[in-house]
Order: sequence, then C-alpha cells, then structure tokens
Amino acid sequence: MTVTTAMVQVSERSGAAPHVFDHKIGSVSSTVAPPRTRYRATDNGDGTFEIHDVPIFGPLPEGVIAANPNPTVGRPWMEKAVLRAQQRLAEGYKAPAHIRHTTDTSPPERIGFVIPRRVGELTYEGKKIPAIFADLSRVPALYVERFQRGELPYRSVEVADWNDPEIRALAILQEKVPFFRFPVIEGLDVVSAAEVAANVARFDAGPVVACFSHAAGRSVLARFADEDVPAKDDEKPEPAKQDDAAALDESAEGEPTLADVMTGLKAVASAMTELVKHLKGEEDEKMPTPVDDAKAKEGPEGEKKPAELAADTGTLATLQAENAGLKGRLAALEADAAARASKERIDGIVGGALAQLAAYNPPPSAKETLALLAAPTNGQALVDAYVRDFKAGARRDPPRSFADAFGPDASDVEPQEVAKFAAQGATQLEKARGFHREWIEIRRRMPGFDVPLAEHIRLGFERTTAGASA
Repeated sequence: MTVTTAMVQVSERSGAAPHVFDHKIGSVSSTVAPPRTRYRATDNGDGTFEIHDVPIFGPLPEGVIAANPNPTVGRPWMEKAVLRAQQRLAEGYKAPAHIRHTTDTSPPERIGFVIPRRVGELTYEGKKIPAIFADLSRVPALYVERFQRGELPYRSVEVADWNDPEIRALAILQEKVPFFRFPVIEGLDVVSAAEVAANVARFDAGPVVACFSHAAGRSVLARFADEDVPAKDDEKPEPAKQDDAAALDESAEGEPTLADVMTGLKAVASAMTELVKHLKGEEDEKMPTPVDDAKAKEGPEGEKKPAELAADTGTLATLQAENAGLKGRLAALEADAAARASKERIDGIVGGALAQLAAYNPPPSAKETLALLAAPTNGQALVDAYVRDFKAGARRDPPRSFADAFGPDASDVEPQEVAKFAAQGATQLEKARGFHREWIEIRRRMPGFDVPLAEHIRLGFERTTAGASA
C-alpha cells in the first residue's frame, strides 16, 4: 500500500474579486475604491435566503448611552451577546430582523431573523475594532431583490438593557444613518443549498485527513492510499490533482474558531503519528541483514539500499520532530483556551457583583478583591457572600431620579396618587413615596399583582397608623 501525505496551503484570497468585502478578515481588500460591497448568500430553495457574516455592532465609547452613561460595551459584552444568541438558537428562538426601528413612527416590517454568529475584527475609521458578525436568516426573495439593488443598505441593533448583553432585534434602515458606518449591503453573491451540499460531499469524499485555518491561509493534510494495487519501492506518489486542490479551496468556507484550530491540530497530529508508525514498521521489515560487504552494497532484490534507508530515517526523524511541534502547539492552545475561559468566568462574576454594588460606593480595591474571590471553583458563592455582607454594612446612595429608583422605563414626573400628599406636609409626602416604591417592587416580583397604586398607598397609611396605635 502506498501512503503519501501532502500539506496544501490554500490562500484566503485566492480567486477573490478585487472589489469583494473579505468577511473572513473583516477588512476591505481592494486595489481601487470598491464601488459595491457584496456579501455571501445561500438560496434555501423554498423562496427564502440566508445572508452570511454581516457586521452589525461594534464597541461603544463611554457616555454614548444616555440611560446608562458608563456601561462596558466592548468585546466581552459582544461575546456574551453572541453566546446568548447561540443559546437561544439551540432552544429554537431567533431574534427578529425588520425594516425600521420599533421606535419609529411607522411600524416595523419584518423581513426574517438575525442570528449573531461570532465576534471578529474589521477595520473601522482606520483602526481594528471587534465587531459582531451575524447571519440574516429566512429572508424572503422579495427583500433579497431589494438588498441586491442596494435599497436596504444600513443596519442598527436594538438592545433592551445594556447591562444584559443581548441583541433583541436588528433594524434594517433605508435612509437613516446608523451609528456604525459599516460596509453597506449593495449586492449578494448567491449560491444554492444544493451547491453547498455538493461541495461538502465532494470534500468529504476526497483524501483529506484534516483542514484548519490560520493567519496565512488554510492548511490541508491529505492522505492518498491505494489498497488494491501494491506500489513498488521506486514509484513516487502521484501528486494531488489541481481539481482536488480546487475542491478543497471551494469547500473550506467559514471563519475558524479556536476550537476549530485545536480540532484540526489534533487530527493532523494523529495522522502524522500513524504515518510515523507506518514508516517505522516498514523500515524494520526491510532492514537488510549484512552477509558480506559486496552483498550488503548490492542488496537483495526488492530491498532498499543503505542510502535509501538513510533517507527514510531522515524523513522519519523530520516527521517525528514536526509531530512533536504540533503537539506542543496543541498543548499551548489548550492552555490558552483554559486561561481565556477562566478569565471570562471571573470577569462575568466580577461584573455582575460590581453592578449590584454600584449604588453602595464600593472602594477602588473592590474589583481586585472580587477577582481573587471569584478565582476558585466556588467563586460565585464567595462573591455572593461578599456582596451580601457589603450591602448590609454600607449606605446606599439615594436615587437621583425616578429612572434611577424604578428603572429606565419610569417617568421623572411624580404620579398624581403620590404628589397630592405634598399638601399634607413633607412627612406625609415621603411616606407616600415609600409606599409607591414598595408598590413597584411588589409588581416587579409578582406580575399578577393588580392592586391600584392609590389603594396600596391608602392601605399603607392604615397599616402604619395601626402600628403606631398599638
């Protein structure tokens, strides 16, 4: 049996048109100013389409959000939002995509779904920034035609609560300028679902052991084996045909994740280990036993000569070194992934704790203390205990407005049921305000609570009067 491996380097930009937005690296790659920006799309075959890898959101500077001027809306926020979207998708939910914002005068017009897929990078205003890339899913042909004509070029996300990372919806805009001036949608490169399936089948049927992406392009480990016709020692392996390489290039689509790279490296390392075993076994079987100098130089028919065996030994040593290097890279990637997962877990715990303590004036050292408490496996429980004890011993800042006290949807105009107590003096007014806060908290905890505010305040005064009399 003849076994040959070939590592094929496939360029990320091979065959790319000069004016196509390169979604895999998130930048405009063009020798001249691109007149149109096109995105990949798949025809589902049922009158709907998938539009792939569209940038929809980037990091927000502090102070941009009026309702919450100091949120941290950067890469960690975006990664949590993408994770939330993937969890929702696994449970069967997809966020809506519609023309216009829900807050606009005209009602929104739904055109499908938005599915945040990943956090990548793109060049924006001359520098690299992280961005959420999403698919527009199940878009009817009518709207796809409008995308093709450039009639729906802009998009803007909708978020319900900036302290809760999640993309609630995506607004497709016709004329209104969005906050992020990302490359507009001016055309689509559409392939059918059947073509995608054919490419996948063609890829699976080929002699590919593993394929993974990296900064320079893609690497493909191919194994060519002929089980029926035994190969002679002096035959050279037939190189991969151009069509095979083209098939690999066509089928290797999609942005790699760290998990993809690690899986690819594991497959490559496993394949090289098997190859090393095979070559070493072949060497052991064909090592000649010298009888005399003349016969050893000549070698029995069918056996390799010493020079050939030396070359094989060198090849074996090279493969073993490469295999060791791949295993080292794999171990480093696994360690890096574990460190990143640990940091994300700690950052999430610390961020949640600081949000709870925001109104209690925590000291500057609180973040460092919380990070140390969150590090162990039971870190969440330790941080919860710290927050509980801190709240018990600290004085809370008074709310600066009704929005601070009762949430972003509260009005800064005091309800009439409360304001009328101002005529009875400051003490009575403050008591009414306290019953109002109590009423809001009960409604938040008990959605079915339907006692009117005026009635709750009346009962509250009766309760306090009865308590004073007792």
